[in-house]
Amino acid sequence: MNRNSKNKVDKCKDHKEYGLRKVNFWEKYGVKCFPYRGRRRYSPFAYQSVDGGIVISNDVFGLTIRQFEQLFKACINRRKTHEQYILNLRYPDKTADEYLEYLQDFTERIKDDNAWTRNSLQEKFLYERLVKTSGTETVIRQRQQLVITRDIIQNAIMQQIGYKVTKISSGSVAEEMDLPGSDIDIMYVIEDVDVIRDVKNIKRSVKRTTLVLETEQDHPGFFNLRLVAGGDGESIFLTSKCLEFTSQGLYLSVDTFVSNINEKVTNFKLSSHGPSLSDIYQYVDYVFCLRSKYIPFNAIPWVSRYRLQWPPNYVMDKIRKTGCLSVPIGPRTLPDCKLLWRISFSLAEKLLVHSFNFTQLVCYCLLKLTLKYIVNTNKGADGLLCSYFLKTALFWVSEEVDINTFHFSKLYSVFSHCLSKLLLWVKDCYCPNYFIPEQNMFHGKISPDNNEILLSKSCAKYGLGDICLG
Repeated sequence: MNRNSKNKVDKCKDHKEYGLRKVNFWEKYGVKCFPYRGRRRYSPFAYQSVDGGIVISNDVFGLTIRQFEQLFKACINRRKTHEQYILNLRYPDKTADEYLEYLQDFTERIKDDNAWTRNSLQEKFLYERLVKTSGTETVIRQRQQLVITRDIIQNAIMQQIGYKVTKISSGSVAEEMDLPGSDIDIMYVIEDVDVIRDVKNIKRSVKRTTLVLETEQDHPGFFNLRLVAGGDGESIFLTSKCLEFTSQGLYLSVDTFVSNINEKVTNFKLSSHGPSLSDIYQYVDYVFCLRSKYIPFNAIPWVSRYRLQWPPNYVMDKIRKTGCLSVPIGPRTLPDCKLLWRISFSLAEKLLVHSFNFTQLVCYCLLKLTLKYIVNTNKGADGLLCSYFLKTALFWVSEEVDINTFHFSKLYSVFSHCLSKLLLWVKDCYCPNYFIPEQNMFHGKISPDNNEILLSKSCAKYGLGDICLG
């Protein structure tokens, strides 16, 4: 029996036993050709022979092994170069359980001395000191997740009791940058009042108190709240005495709203502190606010403006669905204005901070330490800058540069970039809001009369050694 007849018998035997016919790899996929980028005349070639064997020509093994090694090394190098970009695609929310599992399985490469060059040993020392100050990434993510879980539990309890408010931890507490002197900011969103962007958004009969958001052209970032529907019942925190009659309708007053809230929570012994109510030790700030499901019209360009890789699309979509908050405080230059409310993107900023990689968090930590131990040590400059301005600068820089720039070996570079942008803003006396660039957050606080103090005392890169050794 020749070889071909033997193969036919084996095929028939397999077909009878299992009811299936074997299909080998080459019969299914046909001829295979391996491209070769060298100077050889013919590419490596492999095909199936008549008897079912494989015929290989042009030294396919030697070439494919070398090609595989080259392609594998190139793939590893690309992965290292675009590591942060890949992580943002896989884990846009760094507080998710999946990312925490990744961190637990992840080898801490920052301990590898090969990741640092000889010229970056000072940066390595700075990085290690900052990690000791703020905590490792795993610890920070666990604290952030703990705050989110705590809010969920407390909101569930308040909902069972019948309180129509939602607690949201914000500021340094939500960011969980465990730095000395961090205050506690807690926001309570009144849930039985709706804030809409346009009257056209009303598509059915109104059952709750409804206000429409009217943006102020002269003061970007601020708006009026006009009553459009009273609903079936009056809200506990928003009564008729909180409204002020004008020629254009009934508008919600800032002062009466805050005073009414203070009357409702007399057991806590709170005092007014700007838009918030503070305890007797001025340690915890409680802000009662209203939520709009839509971002204002002047913030819509933020969604479509040009940016590189940050923030991830997943986070941007989540911010669009989250909307914004209405905080009871007007512009600094108009202290007697009772009808203007400030747009707050605290929920969006919380999502953005939670999407930071570890180098972004450490850079934010370094900026806050610079503000506390260098800028605010000068009496003339104390209080002019705040951590919110630093966070805004980090937002802008993160959007403008490649996300892979935020690598632990480039910490000082990104820190200098943020500091340079902040100093440029101080020089121009203009700090653009991250969501509404037309809003100057320095307005009424930093002017040509006092910006020279910051320009002369805020060169933090010369005091970097003080932070490292402090």
